[in-house]
Amino acid sequence: MPSRLLIAACLLVRLLAGAGAELAAELARLDTKARDPDGKLVVAALVAEHLGVHRNHLVFERRQTGRSYSQILVSVLESQKVSEAEMLARVRQLNADIEETLGNAPAGAVPLLLLSTAIDHNSTGAFYSLTPEVGIDAGPVALLAGVPLYRNGASSPAAAGIGDVYAAAYLRGSRGIVDLGASLTAGFPTGDRERGLGAGKTTVDGVGSLGFHFANARFFVNAGMTNSVFNNVGYQRPYITDGPAAHFSGGLEGRWAGRVTAGLGAFAVRPFGEQEVWSRVVTTQTAPVTLPGRPSPLPLPLPDPRPGRTGPLRERLRSLGLLETVQWIVTPGEDLQDHGPNAWVSFLVGPGVSFDVAVARSIPFHLTAVRAGLSFDVGHWIQRARGAH
Repeated sequence: MPSRLLIAACLLVRLLAGAGAELAAELARLDTKARDPDGKLVVAALVAEHLGVHRNHLVFERRQTGRSYSQILVSVLESQKVSEAEMLARVRQLNADIEETLGNAPAGAVPLLLLSTAIDHNSTGAFYSLTPEVGIDAGPVALLAGVPLYRNGASSPAAAGIGDVYAAAYLRGSRGIVDLGASLTAGFPTGDRERGLGAGKTTVDGVGSLGFHFANARFFVNAGMTNSVFNNVGYQRPYITDGPAAHFSGGLEGRWAGRVTAGLGAFAVRPFGEQEVWSRVVTTQTAPVTLPGRPSPLPLPLPDPRPGRTGPLRERLRSLGLLETVQWIVTPGEDLQDHGPNAWVSFLVGPGVSFDVAVARSIPFHLTAVRAGLSFDVGHWIQRARGAH
């Protein structure tokens, strides 16, 4: 009897090992087809259909995480408690479907057409944004350009207009459980800095990222350098800085049922050298109120624009009180050091639509910022409409 049990156990181990090897081979076949210029659109469409999500959402996730289509597929199936045998059958069928339709697959890069809207609120006021973006995704390389429209509700009266037009390039790759990425974003001074709508100069922000993915979870760290801090680091700030700064972020995020992504992390900003700080609360639109029959009020003397490293002015800067009375100051970078925790959650509410919520807490500035917004994959709707005809 013990010998029969031993033989049965050995057979089971061989079967499991064989199933694991077959699954790995099928996944490798899927990724090989995804790397082919004529096959990646077919792979993206069929994998998205199998997972119950739209194709451009899957492409966007791949661009953000650096994971391959097979890794995303396995992550979602594991979160659904799909057995290895069933997973093998599904991937095998996927490969068969891909091979069947590969001849009709369109060639070239995947077009991206996105629209996002958000409300950022903190104790100084609310900032509204509407950002259309257009670009292409060509596998390991993606290009994206955007034209943000802002309404600065923190100033009185509120300022509205175009922000800084930007263009971004993304590089990413993966090997096993490790994914690497890099991005370079250039902003152009189309927004009015004195109204809190732009940086007032050409900006450059370079970021490198490293991630590790395990089933439906991913741990990541990012590090970057920029020459201006606006809304590119951590949260939408009530001020704009002009000066070099290093920034860091990281966290752990997970995905459930292919529709919900949530994460918890932290950020840090370390400006260095002399920094110009422009308030988004006090702008050139702010004017004193003059009552009929009374002379205009005399201008109040402003404090020294260089508040120094110690004293009450620095304390007012750290509490953001100074930026509620002065439009522009110059201060050492150490006065603007910032860090704190953040959290986010994203819901795929329907084809081409996601609802996003994020919260960040600045510990040095005692500021909590909350963002809520909707993202629309317009490209997905256009392609679906064309397919219907």
